[in-house]
Amino acid sequence: MVHALPLLLLACAPTPAAPPVAAPAPHPALTPHSPPPLGLHLGSLATSGGSGADTVLDGDLRTGWRPPAGPGALLTLRFAEPVTADTLTLTPCPASAPVALGIVANGSTIAVLPASADPVSVPLGVGQGGGRVARLDLRIRSGEPGVCLGEIALSEAGRALPLRPPRAVTATVRASSVLPPAELHHPDLLFDHRLEHGWTEGKPGDGVGESVTLNFREAFGLVGLDVGNGDHAAGTGFGEAPRVRTLGVGVDNGGRIALAVRDEPDAQRIDLPRMLVGHTFTFSVTATEPGAHPTGLSVAELGLRDLYGPVGVVVDGLAARSADMLGSVRRTALEPDLDVPLTSLCATGRSVTLRSNLAFEAEFPGTEAAGDLSATVPQPVVAEGDWTFAKRDGAWFVLTLAGGERAAGTGWIEPEAQAAEDPLASAGVLRLAPVAELSRAAFNKDVAGLGAVKGCLQATGTESGMDPFDLLVKRDAVVVEGTFGTDLLTR
Repeated sequence: MVHALPLLLLACAPTPAAPPVAAPAPHPALTPHSPPPLGLHLGSLATSGGSGADTVLDGDLRTGWRPPAGPGALLTLRFAEPVTADTLTLTPCPASAPVALGIVANGSTIAVLPASADPVSVPLGVGQGGGRVARLDLRIRSGEPGVCLGEIALSEAGRALPLRPPRAVTATVRASSVLPPAELHHPDLLFDHRLEHGWTEGKPGDGVGESVTLNFREAFGLVGLDVGNGDHAAGTGFGEAPRVRTLGVGVDNGGRIALAVRDEPDAQRIDLPRMLVGHTFTFSVTATEPGAHPTGLSVAELGLRDLYGPVGVVVDGLAARSADMLGSVRRTALEPDLDVPLTSLCATGRSVTLRSNLAFEAEFPGTEAAGDLSATVPQPVVAEGDWTFAKRDGAWFVLTLAGGERAAGTGWIEPEAQAAEDPLASAGVLRLAPVAELSRAAFNKDVAGLGAVKGCLQATGTESGMDPFDLLVKRDAVVVEGTFGTDLLTR
């Protein structure tokens, strides 16, 4: 009898089904904007090189990500909100060359796949997060020319999840000041989905009063932010530069909302007390946390949220600035070395790849005794980031690097595995000179006598029977020195 009563009531007076949850009503100023397509939208989809990355979710196997030939290219999917999934399926394009992949979920390696051109399914749930996927990294471990990854899919209990590309709006970005060199600290870097790059203001003082302004082509409704506070660049610590304590958000010369920002290195979500709608948004620093250095306030990331979730920012004019930067090495002796892994002639395990999208990857020994290229530890170090052209110095190309580095194991990179206290080599200056651009006298004076390459040169000349300079010219060798040590590299 105790159990019969609720059954009888349920039979006689069934509870009506809950009405479907309605989408938020659009703000009048935002019409005729329509809600985004239903599905699980990525927060960002980024790649270190190649073309077509934005087509891996379009359902068409004739299109796909075509990475540059060789190892190292990276495709990163970050989800707007963590999703529950148990299987990742990768399907190459029909005519794709075989490709070997390493797959990382939430910072943990879950699979190292042999070269294949067939579809493959990989179980998830073993990475940090226990089945809740926030980020996936797919890295090319080896690849012939013609690799094409057609589609990426996630499923849960056999049900395909409706993945959608990131949502984005176009805006111009300007800052009240920028620390030189501007290419490494520009406010555009607030929207590149990488904590190791960001905006650094350039005026004396702690940064109070400095600001970043976004101007949208169409009205935007802002309901929240995702803030990466502080400086995360290689070679620095989170507490070295001043950080934001309070951020003022104003729109179209109207009222301002004050937001408290936590003093922590992880990205943080901050919801606005009310939606701000307009074309021009100004984010002003109104209070700061002091750093070990009194100047150079930094913010690594600034993500935007509207009524429907995170929205990326496509920076108007960024492509033109990147083209201008790349033009500095076009039609020079360095151009043939772009997008090609340069590996050591001296058996050091060192390699550097400068990509035409202004990204770089490098692998080098973890430690090195002065002048002794053989005194290394087994575990190499892998660095990634962006390069900018600084100047020409005779035959030398001087590049400025910004990025992060991680320990590498069995040829695969563990994202975020770099200990915070470890020195980071991927920030600084890299000098490169094609040997063919150096005179024999300059080579003998400035390069041949360096302890780091002297023994290598002697062995190279002895084995070939040729003068080392002539041999290096024949092999299109490049001298590198600076950030990653000194070495002789070749294609």
